Amino acid sequence: MVADIKVKANTIEVVNYIKKLQRNIPKDIKRALNVVSAYGVQRVTEKTQKGEMPDGGRFAGYSQKAKEDRAKRGRQTENEKAFRHDQGIGKLPRRSFFAIGKQDENKIRDLFFKHIKV
Repeated sequence: MVADIKVKANTIEVVNYIKKLQRNIPKDIKRALNVVSAYGVQRVTEKTQKGEMPDGGRFAGYSQKAKEDRAKRGRQTENEKAFRHDQGIGKLPRRSFFAIGKQDENKIRDLFFKHIKV
């Protein structure tokens, strides 16, 4: 079976369309990155406040000694200790405060492509 294909193209329209894409893509990418980064920050914040790991599960609780020490000193958070937990440095259990889970990663990817208008 042989098929005939006839293509009618207005090269001026095609060139203009490509030029329009070149102008709009940087703005679209910037807008999409703003949307997905806000979503990513929101998800990390929500999960951290709930004590959830990025891919599910709960953070390991503070040891009794750590709780007593923090209460004694009136401490709420410690930046250096949070970083050490995030990295799993030393004897501290790993608590991935700033990671994005697989589900959220997929959602971010979908949101990004949804906001790119091509």
